[in-house]
Amino acid sequence: MLSEIDDRKHCLLQKKKTHRNMKINEQLLGKATPLFTTMILDELPKIKTLRWIFGDQLNARHSWYAEKCEETLYVIAELPQEINYVRHHVQKVCAFSLAMEAFSKSLQSRGHKVLHLTLDESIKFESLQQLIKIIITRTNCSSFEYQRPDEYRLLSQLH
Repeated sequence: MLSEIDDRKHCLLQKKKTHRNMKINEQLLGKATPLFTTMILDELPKIKTLRWIFGDQLNARHSWYAEKCEETLYVIAELPQEINYVRHHVQKVCAFSLAMEAFSKSLQSRGHKVLHLTLDESIKFESLQQLIKIIITRTNCSSFEYQRPDEYRLLSQLH
């Protein structure tokens, strides 16, 4: 059985392999698809509204995405707490991360501003609350929005 560290390494390798295969397929098919770019946390734009998307809320038909707004930033963060609160199979963790990344790309391709934080990026923060506070401070937003999480564990962290 793999340890949690081995699980994370395996997941990251799977993601890199998937990216490499996607790039190769794009080259073979002659598609000039722009590569996915992640905003840098230190260089976030000043915005009015920050909208947090949890990993189980990847619904492209939600009313949030009907219109794009230059003053709205969507944040999707792969959080260590989501894979540590209970033991998950490595394939589930990989699938979850890839789904979040694909959703981020989809929103970006439709013109939305998106900050997607990978596990490697979000692990630097002590808690979800700390991460949210830092992003709110750096963006100078006046409104923080989120869809109500299904899990009490997450909901209690937001209050």
